[in-house]
Amino acid sequence: MPALIPIGEFSVKNGRIEVYETSSAFYIRDTITKQTACMGDGVNMFSDADGHPIPVASKAFYSELRRMVRTEKATLLEAYFGIYD
Repeated sequence: MPALIPIGEFSVKNGRIEVYETSSAFYIRDTITKQTACMGDGVNMFSDADGHPIPVASKAFYSELRRMVRTEKATLLEAYFGIYD
């Protein structure tokens, strides 16, 4: 696995989970179990109200990523780690 690098000013953390960006993918880390899982490259991760993909690395993309981590922590823990919090 590549070295994990925080995504700079758009670094996302919600107590138990952190999201990092590398040169090729996004990773989610459970800070309690220390497990890390790949979330993919971000392409087609989010869509706007008209169904168009939000481009990776855009302000809107990082805003959606931040919102998802802050509001869907339990869903992310279950999806990526099988943890029911």
